[in-house]
Amino acid sequence: MWRFYDDFYFPCVIIIDKGGMYYNTLQGATLENHDSLLVSVPTMNLILLHLILFSAAEGIFTKNSTKMSVTDILSPKDIEAALSSCKAAGSFDYKIFFSKVGLSGKTPDQVKKIFSILDRDKSGFIEEDELQNFLQNFAPDARALTPDETKIFLTAGDSDGDGKIGVDEFQIMTKS
Repeated sequence: MWRFYDDFYFPCVIIIDKGGMYYNTLQGATLENHDSLLVSVPTMNLILLHLILFSAAEGIFTKNSTKMSVTDILSPKDIEAALSSCKAAGSFDYKIFFSKVGLSGKTPDQVKKIFSILDRDKSGFIEEDELQNFLQNFAPDARALTPDETKIFLTAGDSDGDGKIGVDEFQIMTKS
């Protein structure tokens, strides 16, 4: 639960519930079982702007928000072809996979959306454990990458040597 206090302006509360609804109420609202923010109106506007611009809260502005899927951007037929090309342990090659799945031909915005799906912990990076389960983002029953495949994948994408792949690094990988 987050709370920001500002005594200068009359505070209000934004409650973002687990179902994606948001409510704007006066101070003193019940905050049980909610992620909430207690802020001034100007601060609230900045937070909402931040949420909109940086997609920090997926789908909170829609009543029936749904989580984005790779099939919203990539063809199921292409996904199946890409997964078929690397069924055997040790056969994964990210360049071939990106090409077969159609990721190499997507716009930067579409690649960022795929990145946000792959970044399961929403850290802004794809770490080694997320890479190991990379194929499972495309099909839940897909195999995990081997430790060697994971290390090769990480080394290829981690151009700054921080041990993880950022969105810019991922963009470069999809076009290589």
